[in-house]
Amino acid sequence: MPDFGVLQERWGTGADFEVGPGPAASVQSEGLHLPCDAPVLGVAWSADGRRVALACGGRIAGASGTVWVVDRAGATLRLEGHTAGTHGVAFDPETGWLATAGHDGVLGLWDLDARRGFGVRGEVAVHRVAFTHARPWLAYAEELPAQGERAALGILDLGTGGRPWRHPLPPEHLATALAVAPDATRVAFGVLRWDGAINRTCCRETPSGRPAWRRELSPETLVHDLRWSGAGVVQSDSDGHGVRRLRVLDPRTGVERAAARVGESVMGGLDVAGDLAASVSSEGVLVLCRLPDLSEVARVDLDGTPSMAVALAPDRTAVAVGAADGRGLLVRALSPP
Repeated sequence: MPDFGVLQERWGTGADFEVGPGPAASVQSEGLHLPCDAPVLGVAWSADGRRVALACGGRIAGASGTVWVVDRAGATLRLEGHTAGTHGVAFDPETGWLATAGHDGVLGLWDLDARRGFGVRGEVAVHRVAFTHARPWLAYAEELPAQGERAALGILDLGTGGRPWRHPLPPEHLATALAVAPDATRVAFGVLRWDGAINRTCCRETPSGRPAWRRELSPETLVHDLRWSGAGVVQSDSDGHGVRRLRVLDPRTGVERAAARVGESVMGGLDVAGDLAASVSSEGVLVLCRLPDLSEVARVDLDGTPSMAVALAPDRTAVAVGAADGRGLLVRALSPP
């Protein structure tokens, strides 16, 4: 098992990262509610289904760097250390550690049971984070850097403290989504050129970095999220007309296996647990689809709450939805799948 203290000595920035209690989430008729005064851009469940973490604020000027974690009973933890808003969160399935992606250029690593954390200084803002299952690796994707710099994808090895892979993106490009194969041999990511002229889904082998496949998309199509599943690589995207779709891609070739229109909105979020895919959007609707054919299982009205982040509990008995309008996090029970 990786040693948290050793990693902190090797990677830590020396900045104070603190874990403390937060205000309890309120129990409402539709589920648990945790307020947040900024858009929720990332949501993740721990592998044991005990906790939900949320990232808030993103690149909004003046956004707090606070990260919140809530359990099913409504008890919360307040994670302090980032100096700007956060974009993404992910739990390690083995250790239970939490990773956070900050617009301050810091990748946070937290041991919640021990109430400690530290930051890994990056070159530019961190946009997405994802753990692998087969190896103790943490993958990350950087935001669009300052003029003259280049964003990159990378991997941190929690077992050795090394950095086995880093893939710089072309100038003025950023990764909009990130997913890692369960066997840790490939990384899939969405790529956007800042002017919108280039959009694609790519997959590269790790740690060699060799290209595996690439799908060119129309200039108006934006990849919001990617998830690696037993059915393939699941993609959420929208086109220039606001039509939002889910797609299942062959993990070896990138060829589309299935597609479904799930709404009409420019932004949206995606998560997968087992054979169930969950999608949310700025329309304020949660759509559940069955994999691999993306047949619709349910469509749930979220009372008009726009959202860009969703996470399914590992046992699929609950779903966590992050509001994009400052209403915070809502955890709702799901009927047995």
